Amino acid sequence: FSIHPEHERRGLFENIFIFVNQFKSNEIIARENLASLQRHYTDYLTTTKIPYNTKISQATAMGMPVLQYDPSCRGSKCIRQLINEVFGFER
Repeated sequence: FSIHPEHERRGLFENIFIFVNQFKSNEIIARENLASLQRHYTDYLTTTKIPYNTKISQATAMGMPVLQYDPSCRGSKCIRQLINEVFGFER
């Protein structure tokens, strides 16, 4: 299984994925870091980015998964999209 089927990953790194978390697209440093990840880790980088979302922070503070705390928030939707991208299914 590979996110990018045109690249074949084998061995130890076959099931390694890198995803961007707490991404703030309006910050220059975040965009620069994303560009660097895309240059150096294309085969491992997921398409889905988890944006900065206050509901994720609130859920953490409450000791709850964000998918349970607020299933309809943007952070939850992106996490479900990431799960689907990596595993090819959604729970």
